[in-house]
Amino acid sequence: MSSDLNQNPQFSKMSVIAKYNKQKIIGTPDYIAPEIIKGEEQSYTVDWWALGIILYELLLGATPFTDKNPQKVFENILDSYIEWPGVGTGEGEISPEAFDLMKRLLEYDPTKRLGSGGANEIMQHPFFKEINWSNLRYEDPPFVPEPKNIVDTQYFAFKPEESELVKNATRRNRKTIRKDVI
Repeated sequence: MSSDLNQNPQFSKMSVIAKYNKQKIIGTPDYIAPEIIKGEEQSYTVDWWALGIILYELLLGATPFTDKNPQKVFENILDSYIEWPGVGTGEGEISPEAFDLMKRLLEYDPTKRLGSGGANEIMQHPFFKEINWSNLRYEDPPFVPEPKNIVDTQYFAFKPEESELVKNATRRNRKTIRKDVI
């Protein structure tokens, strides 16, 4: 996909990013779907993209296209490069179900993105097999924080200024997988 963008000067990464900057779209760069950056028509599937980013961040500690420079974040999104950990059941690996869910939510083409046919596609994904959606509202949560006072931060882990994932976020040092090849 990114090679098509680079060969057509109208859709080069830099021109798309410049157009994004002119549009003054509001949002956190890491969560913005590629169709928004490119100024294309968008639908509710941008929310499914953001869900994929959130799941990645919750499971791995950083967003998949992270960089200190927002322009580089946009380039990473448009290039669709994602650093994936090992998939399996071992230490430091993510489950095959989690990998599949994130990969399908982070599909570059919004018409092929999981959820493009409705929320039931996502709800029926094997990652959520233990969720009883019809009774979810009545389920007891697995954990309820009990802060000591209004400013208690005991449930927040110390986050160093720069995680290892951020340190390794440059393309040169990344172990990457092109999404359009997976």
